[in-house]
Amino acid sequence: MRINIIILLIVVSKISISQIDSTGIQKLLYGVKTGLNLTDLYSNVYNFDYGTKPFVGIFAKQKINNRFFFLGSISYSLKGSNSVSPYFKIENQYFEPGLKLGILLSNDFNIHAGLIYSYLVSSNQLINDGQSWLGSKRIHVGGYSSEISYPIGIEFKLQKNINVDLSYNITSGSGNKNFSISLFITLNSIFKTHNYIENKRNEKRKQIVQLKEGTLLVRLKTSENKISSLQEKGKFELATNVENEQKDENIKIISAFRTKFNFCKVEFFYSSHSEKILKSKFDKIFLNDNLEIDLSRSIDTTKEIFLAEFGEISENNIRHLSWSGFESNFDFKIKKYLSQNTWDYDRAINNMNIRLYRYYKRNQIMQKKWNK
Repeated sequence: MRINIIILLIVVSKISISQIDSTGIQKLLYGVKTGLNLTDLYSNVYNFDYGTKPFVGIFAKQKINNRFFFLGSISYSLKGSNSVSPYFKIENQYFEPGLKLGILLSNDFNIHAGLIYSYLVSSNQLINDGQSWLGSKRIHVGGYSSEISYPIGIEFKLQKNINVDLSYNITSGSGNKNFSISLFITLNSIFKTHNYIENKRNEKRKQIVQLKEGTLLVRLKTSENKISSLQEKGKFELATNVENEQKDENIKIISAFRTKFNFCKVEFFYSSHSEKILKSKFDKIFLNDNLEIDLSRSIDTTKEIFLAEFGEISENNIRHLSWSGFESNFDFKIKKYLSQNTWDYDRAINNMNIRLYRYYKRNQIMQKKWNK
């Protein structure tokens, strides 16, 4: 038997769903990259303008921590420039391994710098040729060689799994100038995200059935520590007020569940018996509607058990039913309904009951479709 924990938290801001990166996606990401080089090749003879050529490659990104990452890549890259007078084009082909160190400024934006070794495969002059099906012919030329450059740039998210990189390469003495615009398409993030989401959906479908067939145990506060502290300070009247207020609150919670909640079996226990619950000792702890231990009340320990508790009041008047026993995105938001500055538990718990039934019924309909 496993005990699942549900916490009815009232928090200052919305409890966020865990990001995929921290709950399943591998820190090592890999994929393909493509883009354009805007290049001004250096020449002491001709005056070149910037030319635009494509590149394609693969990359791998490894997080060091939440702040820094390494990115390694290998590309087949074309770089070229245009001479206006006389008119011709120079096109160099490179094989480029590179390594960058990046700093994450946010989840969607980073800056980086690194090193690229551009191994020159060939260097050609492109001349117009009407007899060639390409419209030009290539003539091998000299004067260019392999080089090392130091890219600096920024990267930002364009959409899910696709980032845009803008970089400028500082060359080591060749005089060549190169800007690049790159698209990084992360492949294993796509596959991992799909599998992760599908696994979460399957787990939620399973757990809503377990809750329907199991038992929800609601933990009620006693305010024992606060009451004891007041009594030690001689504030007996205030201590009695706190005790009575907590008792009234607990009775309202029980009444709301008894009258507005029928999704699954519910029992109540005091927070002072939490250790017994966690040790699966369920005798002499369950309460009746008058907050008295009722020996006749019991649960089926062969089924799943979920625990729940109300937390502190928030400033934005929202209660969150955060299902810690469920997957982290199996959350319910319960608005704060006020009636003469007190919680309207009936309305809140009734809404929760409705939402559970809706999800359960959708799950049953989908299950029938899959079984056909």
